[in-house]
Amino acid sequence: MGARTDFVRAMLFGIVIGVATTTAFFQLRSTSCPPTSPPAAPKRVTIEPMDTPANTPTIDATARVDVPDVPVRKHHLIEQLAKAGIAVDDARVTCEPRCCRVSVDEATYDEHAEGIKSALSITPGSSWQAYKAGTVRVLEKCW
Repeated sequence: MGARTDFVRAMLFGIVIGVATTTAFFQLRSTSCPPTSPPAAPKRVTIEPMDTPANTPTIDATARVDVPDVPVRKHHLIEQLAKAGIAVDDARVTCEPRCCRVSVDEATYDEHAEGIKSALSITPGSSWQAYKAGTVRVLEKCW
């Protein structure tokens, strides 16, 4: 019976210490923090409309300043491929405001793959994608 009594005493002692520690923790936690003041009420700001003078230019919200002109992109892609020695017909390059696509037949792509990749800066993680459409390889970049 001696071992069992020692075990019960140790368990009771552990419970008492645990309760005392927890109680002390929560008492210190609640008393050590200064009281917080309620948040300040938000200030009201009124915006009054202004009359715009006739000579003030207006900004078109639909115009995108950072997007180059579509024909400029198309011409730039054709020039990049020409510098790499790859002649691409103007009809095989299509550019829209958000994407440009270059269509190259599979044989030409296989022959000049490294030149195409270097000319268009196609690297892993770049925004260029390549996919097959029949016997044509389509290279696409979207912004």
